[in-house]
Amino acid sequence: MTTPIHDAVSDTNPARQRLDEIANTFSALEADIEQERLTLANLVESHRQAEAELKENDGKWESILMENNGVENTESERALFLTTTAKAKIARLSILMKDQKRKVAEMNIRLGGMTVEYNNAFSNVTAPIVKREVEQLITELHDLMAPRISRVVGLCRMYGVSVRETLTAVYFTTAYRNEQSELVDVGHVEKIMSTDDIESSIINSVKTIIRSNGIKLTDSELPDDHPGAYPRNVFRAMKNTPSPAQLSRAKSDAEYKEKLFTGEIPFSNF
Repeated sequence: MTTPIHDAVSDTNPARQRLDEIANTFSALEADIEQERLTLANLVESHRQAEAELKENDGKWESILMENNGVENTESERALFLTTTAKAKIARLSILMKDQKRKVAEMNIRLGGMTVEYNNAFSNVTAPIVKREVEQLITELHDLMAPRISRVVGLCRMYGVSVRETLTAVYFTTAYRNEQSELVDVGHVEKIMSTDDIESSIINSVKTIIRSNGIKLTDSELPDDHPGAYPRNVFRAMKNTPSPAQLSRAKSDAEYKEKLFTGEIPFSNF
């Protein structure tokens, strides 16, 4: 059974309701595709068995007939029947397999098309959540730093010390390193901001956190309106569809379209 993308919630938020609606439709189509794939797998197995039957019995009729001096008997008739039946099965199963592959491919393309709808709906739900969290972060940073920065600024002004020079470390040089770490000589003395000034220290601390790969939120850290992580099966559906270039060629090339939709040509969306 196909697992739902995420559990539907009782939510009056139209964006979340739309996401749940698309998710349910997506899951239902996935379940249908799973059944059609099972049918295809069964057809492939039946085709394999028919080929095995043909391999086992093909040529037996002639051998039995010659061994019996050209006279038909029950054994030769049975061998002929099994061979003829196996050949008929293979021919018909080949057609059924081709049609079933096309059906599964078309359903996968429909599912892939739904990922665009899902992505839009998912973004409509998650973007406001992230925006809200960013705004809260900025507020909390301000509330946390403002009292201490105000204290330093107040002391500097009281003592007649330059606030700028206190908070911003600078140095004088004629050369500096560019983004490629190459030393560049500008030919004249310039006042350069140091990387260990207060502003840079704060920014670098934030960058260190952002670049960390080990950040994982626990359930207690997630917001109440969290819709769940981006579903892997949606990403998988995006991969399991033809690329725009393949679809474009299929519109004008019937032979290519047939091979694409029956699995002879693999999808290359990613």
